[in-house]
Amino acid sequence: MITIRKGESKDAPAIALVEKEVMKAPWPLEVFESDLGEDSPWVFLVAEEEGELLGYLDYMVTFDSSTIASLAVRKDAQRKGVATLLLDRMEEELRKEEEAVLTSTLEVRASNEPAKALYRKRGYLFVCRKKGYYEDGEDAEYYVKGLIS
Repeated sequence: MITIRKGESKDAPAIALVEKEVMKAPWPLEVFESDLGEDSPWVFLVAEEEGELLGYLDYMVTFDSSTIASLAVRKDAQRKGVATLLLDRMEEELRKEEEAVLTSTLEVRASNEPAKALYRKRGYLFVCRKKGYYEDGEDAEYYVKGLIS
């Protein structure tokens, strides 16, 4: 059974491995060690099965909006609902915030068709294209989802 929990500093090495496996320009371990620290504004959610990390999502809340920085799932765990579980849990956590969080936003590589399909299926709407957003020059697509119905 897949479980979702808040990420902890001990998860940094496993998160970095997932990142390295699936991202075109992975962040180094040191970034995750810092972002999982106590004073970090980033919130990490991790998906596990039998003690093995399958994927993670990290986001930040700024006033009435949340921003997803990354959502990554190991290749051998993709297309099994892990990303959907992580997104569901994030929205659940956002509903618990003291101040209302009205929107969730993200950027995704323009070439990442599976991720864009997932986000659209989950209610995210395309807003605009950001030219040359990534270090390698690839464009990003910016999406937003309203969280208050």
